Amino acid sequence: IIHGPPGPARRVLEKQPMDWGFILSVLLNLVGAAIGLAIARYAWRRRSIPGAEFFAVYMVAAVIWSLSCLVYYAGSGRIATMLAELLQNVGLMAMPAMWLAFALKYTGRSRWLNRRTIIALAAVPVIVLALWLAHGLTAGQPISEGWPSRVHYWIMNLYVTALILAGGFLILQEMV
Repeated sequence: IIHGPPGPARRVLEKQPMDWGFILSVLLNLVGAAIGLAIARYAWRRRSIPGAEFFAVYMVAAVIWSLSCLVYYAGSGRIATMLAELLQNVGLMAMPAMWLAFALKYTGRSRWLNRRTIIALAAVPVIVLALWLAHGLTAGQPISEGWPSRVHYWIMNLYVTALILAGGFLILQEMV
């Protein structure tokens, strides 16, 4: 039984079967975001521990990425899609930089976290986001389509991989 006023929304609900996979995906995203926020809050309260503040920001970026995926799938229209894609990329691009910053601070290499390093970590994502967004605003097509999307993917894939490996190497080096 479908409740609610008659109209187009009700007819759509009457015609489409329940997509349990989609509902499960939404629920897992929401649960993951809640857990991520709880972990970020826990880390932020303990920011006297080396690297905790960067770990907290890392978790907030993960939450932004997760929730923007929900906005993307729920959104309709070009503006909603662009906003969701932008938020996904902001969250996704912040995570590797925060991971490396966490690793540097946690392993006692805080001296490497100066203004120059932070600008260098932010340069690639800012440039790629600006180019990606400019294409989306001028091309009249979804940002995730066309050659800029492929270039964006490979540049960010190399950048993300390099930062994750560098952070992992620092932490492994500290463990040995």
